Amino acid sequence: RKDNTETELGQEQAGDRQARGHGQATIRALRTEAAGFAPGSFLVARHEPGNHAMARLLASLGFKPSPTSADGTLCWRDPGNVGHKGCRS
Repeated sequence: RKDNTETELGQEQAGDRQARGHGQATIRALRTEAAGFAPGSFLVARHEPGNHAMARLLASLGFKPSPTSADGTLCWRDPGNVGHKGCRS
């Protein structure tokens, strides 16, 4: 059976290909959401240990990791955000 994953992904990033079966839908949703983020806004994602593909994707979009909150939620802030505003959990 032919694997159509590469075709379906088209020009999506290599990090997504490595994330097959590892939150791919989440990563696609994050990319869509991140595309509309205003400067100064936060992208809040539950930290999944070992999900390096998501971390690479967020970094490639220009988001910077900021400190985790007490419940382990990992915040990513966009490049237009000058100061750390804290993380809503």
